[in-house]
Amino acid sequence: MVIKHSQPKQRARSDQDKNARREQLLEVAAQLWEEKNFNSITMNEVASRANLAKGTTYLYFQTKEELLLALLERELENWFLELGKNLSKKPSFTPKEFAQTTAKSLVRRQAFARLICIQASILEHNINFERALEFKTFLLEHALNAAKLIESKLGFLKRGEGMILLQRINALIVGFYDLANPSEIIQAVLEKPEMKPLCTNFSKQFQSTLETLLIGLQAQRSKP
Repeated sequence: MVIKHSQPKQRARSDQDKNARREQLLEVAAQLWEEKNFNSITMNEVASRANLAKGTTYLYFQTKEELLLALLERELENWFLELGKNLSKKPSFTPKEFAQTTAKSLVRRQAFARLICIQASILEHNINFERALEFKTFLLEHALNAAKLIESKLGFLKRGEGMILLQRINALIVGFYDLANPSEIIQAVLEKPEMKPLCTNFSKQFQSTLETLLIGLQAQRSKP
């Protein structure tokens, strides 16, 4: 019996083919990110799953960091879009409503939260200046639009504070998600009943802290 091995796909030629190939690599990266952590993912495996020659992947993404940064861009765009749709449903939001809406959007996006956790510490390293500028420009544009919408829905926010709030949301995601998702050995330790006070529920803690922050700011603004 003759076993036929699939050959790596040929290099994309047209812009349409290149865009399709890039999306294919992002889909593979998304699949791997669901299964593994950053250190366990290799460009070799990305190429293999995409049925491409290893060298071909580097035509689209020069490093693993650049590949996952592109995945984060896609996740950020989808999250900002969802948040915008949810906030557009009502003319205004209370601190509790805003915190609930934001928390729910994150619980459904575990892969996104995990990427946010390694954005500054890993993904923004080992990339060139042009790619870094491209990413930050993308982030700034989307964040400014979201910040403006947030300010319109939380009437006690001053101009410019929507962006500050987004930065604080970012910090809350990183802090509480890491605490809620420790290493396997720590997770096993935390399963002991006496360790319960050290356990963290990401959604609950994130929502509660964001709500408290906003209530405090609202109360401060209401003072004569």
